[in-house]
Amino acid sequence: MKKKDEIYPEPAELKKIKDAEKKDIPDIFKKYGFEKEITDFISQEKVDFFTLDNEINKQIISKFKKVKVLYKCEEGKQIFIKRMIDVINIKNLLRAKQLDYDLESCKKLFLGEGQEIASWKFKEMSEVEQVSQVISALEGTSYFNILKDNIENYNQEGSVQVLENALNGLFLKILRDISTKYFVSIGPTIRFLISKEYEIQNLKVVAKGIDEGLPSDFIRKFVVMEAKA
Repeated sequence: MKKKDEIYPEPAELKKIKDAEKKDIPDIFKKYGFEKEITDFISQEKVDFFTLDNEINKQIISKFKKVKVLYKCEEGKQIFIKRMIDVINIKNLLRAKQLDYDLESCKKLFLGEGQEIASWKFKEMSEVEQVSQVISALEGTSYFNILKDNIENYNQEGSVQVLENALNGLFLKILRDISTKYFVSIGPTIRFLISKEYEIQNLKVVAKGIDEGLPSDFIRKFVVMEAKA
């Protein structure tokens, strides 16, 4: 029987990072285009990987904003970016509240204003103490119902992963709407690229679940599906 490493060969780049000493990792990341803020963050003695993930999100959003598109594509691009910022901001706060982050730490997770989540709204959400209160603070936005409908599942599971998956499903639906509205410009391209990322993520979840002998009902909880209309 083949070893797991032979079935799922490890990418050379990932192996290089895993085998490197900590002091060499920032230079390796720099070679792959990561900015100084991230390489400096990695150099810290104790790394908060949740915050590191958010720093990477900042870089990704910055790169999206810098992408040059035709004038007729600009509106669709901006709506996509703002919706993505909203979703990540909400997911960050949900996870931060589960991890008992203090107010100042929560504020540092802000990625900027999105389509519906302004700076004052994010501040208001940061000041509450519980995950359920974050959801309540979203009442009046298009993100409220999907989270409210999954609060019972969250209470049963005790993990915000349930809520994050629900938001991801809503984001896929938003991409579908963007694709329809901007069908003759950038919409279908955005939907294809981002949906493909989620598809790859789902395949990895299924493959890992099967490899570890997990029941299908458990695996299904981590698969992201487009929210229904």
